[in-house]
Amino acid sequence: MILCPYHCKWEKATSFSDYEVTTATGEHFDALLFPYQTFSTEQENSNDDDNETNCNNLKTDKEGVSKDIVILGLENDEEANFIRIHSYQLDRKKIESTKEGSFELCRIHLLPYYMTFDFKKSLSRGSLKEGKLPKEISEALNSEMQKKVCSTLGRRINFPYPLFDISYSDAFFKTPFEINIYPLKSRFRDFDWVKADDPNIYKKACQFLGFKSNATIRKAFSRNPFNLIRYKIMLNLGFSDINVIARAFGEAGDSLFAGIEVGEVFFNYYRNRQVTTKMMEENYNFLKFFVKKSLEFRNESAVWRALTQDQNISSYERYDAACMFEQYFDQLTEKTKKEIIREGLTQRNHDILAKLAYTIKNKNIVFEYDDKQLSLADHIDGWEFALPKDSYQLKDIGMSLHNCVASYVTSVKEKDCTIVYATKDEQYKLCIEVRELYILQCRTDRNGTPKREAFEVVKKWSKAHGLTFEKNSL
Repeated sequence: MILCPYHCKWEKATSFSDYEVTTATGEHFDALLFPYQTFSTEQENSNDDDNETNCNNLKTDKEGVSKDIVILGLENDEEANFIRIHSYQLDRKKIESTKEGSFELCRIHLLPYYMTFDFKKSLSRGSLKEGKLPKEISEALNSEMQKKVCSTLGRRINFPYPLFDISYSDAFFKTPFEINIYPLKSRFRDFDWVKADDPNIYKKACQFLGFKSNATIRKAFSRNPFNLIRYKIMLNLGFSDINVIARAFGEAGDSLFAGIEVGEVFFNYYRNRQVTTKMMEENYNFLKFFVKKSLEFRNESAVWRALTQDQNISSYERYDAACMFEQYFDQLTEKTKKEIIREGLTQRNHDILAKLAYTIKNKNIVFEYDDKQLSLADHIDGWEFALPKDSYQLKDIGMSLHNCVASYVTSVKEKDCTIVYATKDEQYKLCIEVRELYILQCRTDRNGTPKREAFEVVKKWSKAHGLTFEKNSL
């Protein structure tokens, strides 16, 4: 197969040499000079998020298959009892660019890669880069793997993915009856993986999670194995209507659960990173409290809509709102409680709760810091890093940057975390949450992500003070 660089789709290759590749449609490609689309000047001046998206689009096609793969071959050796994928992938070296930057001319080096599935030794090995394979190769490989495993186990296996992912290559040997279970191995720490080749492993995985499967769950599992964990989360939150729970298997669920890293709350994925796990557990508990109170007044469908209807609010602000809703619940009026429950965890309610936080707790608290905390203060490239002197200043920071850092008074007072703010030209620019030697959050105005200058300054500051950025801290 060859990825046509002009049409960005896979075609059969009828001939190949060091100098030319010919496709079944008659297209000829010079293997020495190869046009490859890259950023235009206009795109380079656009925002970072767009650049990241464009870059990803250049690396893979719409199915997620690497564009560097030029040729793939499939070898099935019945006598040696193995299946092998052969691959040639591009190693591009830039020669020149046009003024517009729309195209680059690259000298091509074709590097060989392979992946062998050895059914005698029950293992996979090779140099093929991780990623998805094109549909044509995936279908052929899945068919051959089905035959091999079927002849070994005496029954057909379930492999629902349309595209073969190299990272799942060991699944055919580790969990042959349920290929989809394999990605969950890193999450199910206490599950009995010694007997992972059990034909009933899916049923046992459901039992391990504490529920019985049904047609809806099975279908969701086939689309994405992590939907098993998401189903468990929905049950624990208090939902029971399968029609409502099924909505969590889509994009709305992706957004809602972004702050609790689906599965890691329950299975302590980061065993040696208690700070992250604690934060995720707190987020989960805040969400659970909000759902519990909401279900006292509304049905499950209405509660789910309230949780997910505002797509403009970030996951950080959503959990901040849930946190403040629980923290100040007893001080809220019944009218305010019902209004927040009716509207949900929206941007508007987040801002209302942030303001209420300081109308409810208006006593000024002077913070005391130890030497280690005070050492975080710094001056770098015209930016001042400092610690708030009291709760009033913390409130001012929150109001200026439109976030809920005001609700961190107790955490700062009890030294559960340290809040560091950064200013430039006497204006608040950054708000940073530090726990031990980890940066849990680093946010600009309205919980935005630091860009360009701010990002570089924060990196210098963190390096100077021996701090590590936690996952999703930026």
